[in-house]
Amino acid sequence: MIMIMRISRNIVHDKVGFQVKHSEMELHLTKLNTAENVLLCVIRNWVASVNEAEDPRPFLGRAFDAAGILDGAPMFDELMLLTASTAFRGMDIRCEKCRVVGAGEKDILSVVSFFQSVRVHWGYNRLLSWLPATSARRAFPLARNLSNTMSNVGLYVELRNEYLEFEVIRGQLEARPSVGLPISKTFQ
Repeated sequence: MIMIMRISRNIVHDKVGFQVKHSEMELHLTKLNTAENVLLCVIRNWVASVNEAEDPRPFLGRAFDAAGILDGAPMFDELMLLTASTAFRGMDIRCEKCRVVGAGEKDILSVVSFFQSVRVHWGYNRLLSWLPATSARRAFPLARNLSNTMSNVGLYVELRNEYLEFEVIRGQLEARPSVGLPISKTFQ
């Protein structure tokens, strides 16, 4: 199986005196809540494990069990398998040391956030931004059930500006996910 997702290793970590100009829409790990940290940890570990030809499921079981959502592990694994096997675009999944959330990671976090904030059509549209329609239909109940499982134990992924795309419509600012376009391309 060819992995479409890959870990981005082009970010310099912890070098004294090294400064990177960051976009205002970058999401740093220091801003993440517990639910986002749990998901980001399992996303990065899943991709790293698969890229190293290791089974990610033992780690998923431990991580989801520690978070009180053991039932979420198989849903997450299947969602990631669908993404890895059918995504029509690459996903920016960062290495475990990176302090900035990658665009692909934001996509996955945003789906959970949208479902938890009862913006179901936003979640489905975001799935369609990287999955073909048949895969998005299969991924929809997995992501929705994962979101509900997390909500049931009080793990909520914030609805953040960094997860949204903006457009100006009739003089008013409207936030909605724009399929596959970065914010810089949709809001001037």
